[in-house]
Amino acid sequence: MYTKRLHLIITVTLVAASAAVAQLEDTKIAFVSSRDGNDEIYVVAPDGTGLTNLTQNTARDSWPDWSPDGTKIAFDSDRGGTASDIYIMDSDGLNPQSVTNGATGYAPTWSPDGTQLVFSRSAGGLYTIHVDGTNEVPLLTGPDARAPDWSPDGTKVAYQSSADGNWEIYTIDVASLEVVQLTTNSAHEAAPKWSPDGTEIAFHSTRDGSGDIFVVDVGTLVATNLSNAPDAYLDMPSWSPDGASIV
Repeated sequence: MYTKRLHLIITVTLVAASAAVAQLEDTKIAFVSSRDGNDEIYVVAPDGTGLTNLTQNTARDSWPDWSPDGTKIAFDSDRGGTASDIYIMDSDGLNPQSVTNGATGYAPTWSPDGTQLVFSRSAGGLYTIHVDGTNEVPLLTGPDARAPDWSPDGTKVAYQSSADGNWEIYTIDVASLEVVQLTTNSAHEAAPKWSPDGTEIAFHSTRDGSGDIFVVDVGTLVATNLSNAPDAYLDMPSWSPDGASIV
């Protein structure tokens, strides 16, 4: 359901190129590829070196997300026999542990303090769970909601939903459960990712063509097309830790 196959990794530099390269020197990019015949999780340096298959499993492994301290990666997989289960593994691919223990879950992302994950279910809704598999709590029930991403300050979760009839970007306040719709467009808007400073959300949209990367200012709700590639299909953006680039 959430499987995405890698065709090409492209980075968009938001500041001077030399600065971005320096700031990304020790960064690794986690991604999904079916280059070995099935979906696996890989890591690679921003310059394309150090390509490593972390999962090496005959099952589908997808949707990797780094822990805040960089030592773990959360992901979803059908290796346990269910349609999809949430797992956590070490950053080198060792010691994968199930978090949802057979209960279907997709697209996990970490809380900023590293103690919880937020994820979605195929039946709809968003849930939070402690990384040890305890204290699962529904965050949003009812409308179809997918691809959640926790804000850097831990107060909100961004997600995509078809609640108004087509896919749009929303946020929900973790404490008050207040929902705010950030985009209102007849196009397909999906895969939101918060900027490290929490002021913007990058997302995929088809409003200007087959698929571009946009950012929306969470204060003004003004959306800007970063990629302007009407003949390409660009999807699933993610920020560099310094906020200087988007992959």
